[in-house]
Amino acid sequence: GGIGMMIGWPHLEVTVELSEHDSVTAPDALQHKIVSAREAYRHAVAQQSCPAVSVNVQGDVALHSGFGTGTQLALGIAHALDYLYDHQHSLEQLASFVGRGKRSALGVHGFQHGGFLVDGGKRRENEVGTLVAQVSVCPDWRVLLITPGDAQGLSGAEEEAAFAELTEMPWDVTDHLCRLVLLDILPALQEFDFPAFSEAIHEYGASVGDYFAPIQGGRYAHSRMASLIDWLRQEGISGVGQSSWGPTIFAFCESMGLAEQLKSRILRQDCYADCRMEIAHPLNSGAQMMPLNQTAEL
Repeated sequence: GGIGMMIGWPHLEVTVELSEHDSVTAPDALQHKIVSAREAYRHAVAQQSCPAVSVNVQGDVALHSGFGTGTQLALGIAHALDYLYDHQHSLEQLASFVGRGKRSALGVHGFQHGGFLVDGGKRRENEVGTLVAQVSVCPDWRVLLITPGDAQGLSGAEEEAAFAELTEMPWDVTDHLCRLVLLDILPALQEFDFPAFSEAIHEYGASVGDYFAPIQGGRYAHSRMASLIDWLRQEGISGVGQSSWGPTIFAFCESMGLAEQLKSRILRQDCYADCRMEIAHPLNSGAQMMPLNQTAEL
């Protein structure tokens, strides 16, 4: 289980067309993931026709930084291939084909619906977790994303090993998180109550971070980002926390103007000059597919 919110950055555009030979045009960092997703899909539907395709991916590269980019890319490839080959698989099937949604279904539900999502976990080992709530986020709000230039988050085998070390989350922590979601976060979103949402989202992230502390070295994965969160809280920016495994942290702002001001203030500090900073808007809809003759675009 868990919570997540879909945002407009990073943005990926995937175009898949039938071709004489397989080809991939994409940023270098994405090439391997694209080929892996394509071949995983073909392996899963081996009894069906899967002719050669050209794949073109344009957009922002932000792997292993806590954004779930790998999941969105893999689902985009699988969804496009399914359309192009005229197959009829569900999104849950496509996710299993490309090995996504095994631990958290937030990326799968986010791909389909957008918005702020609550994953209720799964009852059986091989299924995608249940979406128990999906609400739109105030379109005026913005998220300032801050990624240090010198670190990456956990992924792949390293992530699997880290999870294996964790003990089961104590019941009192689970109960606290559930109450925060049900009684504070979701009502605040629906009422566009920015201060209440900000305080609750920080408290949720801090509680989860304390649970993960044994494997990430503290409440937050990156010491400089932990210091920045402390500074932001002192400055009255309460809606701050770490995105997934980090090292990216987020700061919610009530408007684009306030997000730009905050970005400038942080960049004026020498110790954060190397950080990548992006301002993202809430994404309240799922991935969009636009058939262009024999082209599927997501």
